[in-house]
Amino acid sequence: MLVRFSRTGRLPAWRRLGTERPVNAEGGPPRFFVAVTLAAMGLLPGLGGPGGASAADLDTAASQVASGLGSLALETLAEEPPEPGEAAWERWARLRAQALRQKGAVEELGRFAESVPESASAELRRWVRLQAAEAELEAGSPAQARRRLARLVAAHPGAPEAPQWLRQIYRAYAAEGRWQDAATALRRHREVEGGGPPEESSVATEQARILMRAGEEEDALALLGEEPRHPEGRPLRIRLLASLDRTGEAYEEAQAWAEESGNPQPGRAWRLVADLAGEQEGLDARVAALERALQEGVPQPAAVVERTWEAYLQLGELLGSEEELPAGEDAAWIERADELGGPQGRALLAHVALLGGSAEARTDARLRLARELEEAGLDGTASLLYRKGPAFEGGEALSPLVRVHLGRIAQAGERLEDALYWMDRVEELPEEVKAAPWWLTRARLRVRLGRYAAGAEDLERILDEPGRLSDSQFRQQFLQVAFDLQQAERYATALEVFRGVYEAVEKDKARRELLYWMGECRAGLGEHREAANLFLRSAAHRPGSVADRWGRTARFQAARSLAKARRTEEARRLFRDLLGTGTASQDRAIQRRMNRLMGEAVEDSERP
Repeated sequence: MLVRFSRTGRLPAWRRLGTERPVNAEGGPPRFFVAVTLAAMGLLPGLGGPGGASAADLDTAASQVASGLGSLALETLAEEPPEPGEAAWERWARLRAQALRQKGAVEELGRFAESVPESASAELRRWVRLQAAEAELEAGSPAQARRRLARLVAAHPGAPEAPQWLRQIYRAYAAEGRWQDAATALRRHREVEGGGPPEESSVATEQARILMRAGEEEDALALLGEEPRHPEGRPLRIRLLASLDRTGEAYEEAQAWAEESGNPQPGRAWRLVADLAGEQEGLDARVAALERALQEGVPQPAAVVERTWEAYLQLGELLGSEEELPAGEDAAWIERADELGGPQGRALLAHVALLGGSAEARTDARLRLARELEEAGLDGTASLLYRKGPAFEGGEALSPLVRVHLGRIAQAGERLEDALYWMDRVEELPEEVKAAPWWLTRARLRVRLGRYAAGAEDLERILDEPGRLSDSQFRQQFLQVAFDLQQAERYATALEVFRGVYEAVEKDKARRELLYWMGECRAGLGEHREAANLFLRSAAHRPGSVADRWGRTARFQAARSLAKARRTEEARRLFRDLLGTGTASQDRAIQRRMNRLMGEAVEDSERP
């Protein structure tokens, strides 16, 4: 054998002596020998060998790191690691550091950072140590990270990475709660960077927060500017104004922020308005702001609910004293609440709702307060006040009538989870509430929220008195819940509901439709023969002729079910009877199904 190089400069081509046929063709030597020979000649360095990790291996590891697969990248890098000083080593070292950080191997990364030899570039040594420090900071070891960073600053004070090291140092001090030291490191960082404000709004907000915690509010406010761009900058600026006794400015800015269209956190803004509402604005403003905060949504609403009830009581007592309302005269308080309306009226109602002299007065005030809040567009507030209010034990201390109303206003506001919360807590309906519509509403809510068995129980309550289904409108609403069960593929439960309605109604049209829907449920359960029987019964109901559209559809579904039940002949007969009774496109669809059935029959006959 010989090796011949092509004149074009391409890789060498292997030839067999005396012929031009390539050896790699069938019958020639395996490709393995070609690869081994080329590698020995140094023409395929990508296969590894004395050169350590190949470029392909490092590319693979880089793609794994880019995908967040640090553990897998470490395995790839460990296969044939290069020696320090080799061309590929620095790239290998960077990938290893990134992979260790991704894996969360903080201690191993720290040891690796200290083991980088002096022969490596200074830039690489600094970069790996920064990676180790940042990993320690992320892992909750700020002191260790800070010490590592301090050594970098001391050893390389003029390095281009110095601002980045100093930034991580002040972050480490902040993570330790050492705010004065953090502020000192921050000033050093800003000096190194040139003293100007940070370009990134998130960094400016972070630095302002550190200065505020260090007691340097004026500097923090100046750093933020008048219109902070970061989402956290606005509330931070308002708190800084308040801490500098510029409460009026803070209140105005908070009010403007709360009413700003497109504000992504209005609940937080209104809570801040409530915090800043002082003597000048009055308790009315605080109550109104707290109500809006609950309506818009706040984290940990229980604390805001408690503050709202406290503000209600404070305002109610103040108004009761000013209006000279007699203590214990609940009717007078409720009458005055109706006259005042707004936050003041609601405060008087809340006072009676909590401290009223009789259970009847307390129930009346609670119901009125819920209605007042609903009319003011604060239905979510109403629900939270009673659900999270410490005096009401999650609503258990409320009368059934109040729970019913809270469920209704939550449903009207499309707060379905909230509505079901209240409806689930109504065991015995008040006399004022009609039972059947109530059970039906709760059944539909339960089904929509995935509580299928509980929804079916409510439907069974209605079926226990079949006379309720005589009203066609109510029956359609009832059946809609069964359709929701079908949509959720709860075919067995839906089947029982349809069967119950079938037994309760007498009209032929209604019974014919119910048989069809029962057939759909059987088909959904995989009971195709039973489904076919129900479809045929639906088709046979008056008028029942082949030309009848409902009957034609029912027969088509029966044929489909028979085909699935492997009753091929019966299915074909039904399909054949349907030909010519519908449109041309329907006939073509039926013919396709018949052809398919014919093909399946042939296949079955050819099977041994």
